[in-house]
Amino acid sequence: VEMQTPASDIAYRNERIRASGWEIFETNHCCKDGGLVPVEVSCTFLPEGEGRFVNFCRDLTERKNAEQKLRTTLERTQIILANIQLGLILVSREGTVEFINQAGCDLFGFTEGPAALLGLPAEEVTERVTHSFADPAAAKVRIREVLRDNLPVRKEEADLAGDRLLLYDFVPILIDGQPYGRLWYYYDITEQKRAEEERKKLQQQLIQAQKMEAIGTLAGGIAHDFNNILSAVIGYAEMARDDSPPDSEASHDLNMVLEAAQRAAGLVRQILAFSRQGENKRVRLDAGIVVREALKLLRSTIPSTITMDLRIDKAPLVILADPVQLQQVVMNLCTNAFHAMEQTGGAIVLELQPCQLSAQDLLSHPQVVPGRFMRLSVQDTGPGIPAALRAKIFEPYFTTKEVGKGTGMGLSIIHGIAIAGGGFVTCEGEPGQGARFTVFLPTVDEPVASEADSPAIALEGSGHILLVDDEPMLVEMGQSMLQRLGYEVTVRTSSLEALTTFHNEPARFDAVITDQTMPGMTGVELARRMLAIRPQLPIILCTGFSSLINEEQARLSGIKGFIMKPLTKGEIGTLLKEVLASRWQNEG
Repeated sequence: VEMQTPASDIAYRNERIRASGWEIFETNHCCKDGGLVPVEVSCTFLPEGEGRFVNFCRDLTERKNAEQKLRTTLERTQIILANIQLGLILVSREGTVEFINQAGCDLFGFTEGPAALLGLPAEEVTERVTHSFADPAAAKVRIREVLRDNLPVRKEEADLAGDRLLLYDFVPILIDGQPYGRLWYYYDITEQKRAEEERKKLQQQLIQAQKMEAIGTLAGGIAHDFNNILSAVIGYAEMARDDSPPDSEASHDLNMVLEAAQRAAGLVRQILAFSRQGENKRVRLDAGIVVREALKLLRSTIPSTITMDLRIDKAPLVILADPVQLQQVVMNLCTNAFHAMEQTGGAIVLELQPCQLSAQDLLSHPQVVPGRFMRLSVQDTGPGIPAALRAKIFEPYFTTKEVGKGTGMGLSIIHGIAIAGGGFVTCEGEPGQGARFTVFLPTVDEPVASEADSPAIALEGSGHILLVDDEPMLVEMGQSMLQRLGYEVTVRTSSLEALTTFHNEPARFDAVITDQTMPGMTGVELARRMLAIRPQLPIILCTGFSSLINEEQARLSGIKGFIMKPLTKGEIGTLLKEVLASRWQNEG
């Protein structure tokens, strides 16, 4: 018995079947227990005689239950998928869009929203999706290939228009073990890729910094020992020259020794400069004046086949730096540019301009404080620098020049000078497009101090000096040098012995000269203990190299004088008179 169908509808259907001769329809039949059973009825009309209807019924209960389960599953799935941030498109086995979420619409610019796309042919949606790709034709071919051949795609990347990156995949959907369709999912990974590239860049910078730090530590140790040796060479050579007739052959030879020793001392300062650990004479200076002076020295070495375009700002650019080091920066950069174009000729453009750098500008240089900077750039029209080499060019002794054209120290020294001065250096340049090196150093507000010619200071003096150094050769040389200057000298080769001597007779000594790096007790600690006994005691601290102390820290500790080895008679004599004069002023 067919239920829930009006008699008029049944009569109309019967007339329709009489006319067509056959029809299949679904309805509900009533069982003996009163329950309803969904059935499919295949009805045929036989016109013989008075005519009769022949019906075949098929129970649809299992199929209807499966469909209901499918609808419930899809509804639940769509609720979940709608809240996922991936772009999702579900295509049925028949090739129509069954589901698309808002994220998918946003990603591909479907402004009409998900509802308007449901039921559309997958081919039409695919056509619209590929318009968002940087290469729509290639994307269309790939998507059709996957759909046609049922190929799995595992997180394939594609370029979207506007420099964006897309990660996509195609996943088969099964319901009760039966294929229902295919789910496409898309994810915009542009920011993720940028973050990954930034992380790699920062990691490379960290590795480079650690490498330079390790080299710097080694350089510092070498510098300490070498400066001690040079102190003895210079000291004894000066005393021997003083004992020789001024125009004698011995005096000439000793002058040559001293010149060579000073060149060696300069080399040590260069080593400490690239390791960012040197103590240099940093003063306020106008960068433009120093740069112009350096260029005067360079002009005779640059051939006429290379032109120089100078763009130096006329306004004073006051920085706190060692003028010799700034000249060294200019000469090294210009020399490198010249060597890059030596065979072909070209042009060097040197610019010196002020600039303002914010924290955003300095993301790759977190150690640098934002503010106003001097920007010194040297650009050439040479062959450029391959990307693989740009990561190595600031390493000491790395060079691409032929033998005799360079040591590989120039850019390392520039790097060290820039970092030590609170700035940094950058390199730009692709193969065939030349190279550009730019040095940034912070500027200061104070004007450059005018230096009047000061009268020569007589080095000779008087007083009792306690000289402390753990190198016997330096103690002997220092004692002889100070005695020649008129001082009475007591020497100690142990900081502990020196402290005991001073503790026993603190009023006996007018000043103390001590080395910094000594076993048992450093020079700074020795000074601290002596000053606890006698606060106004003039103390001079000497060091060949120390990562623990610099001039500013020494003065904050109460130390009156700070000097880097190797020492000359003029330097130690002048400094000693200065600290003794301050002592007599304070105690008088």
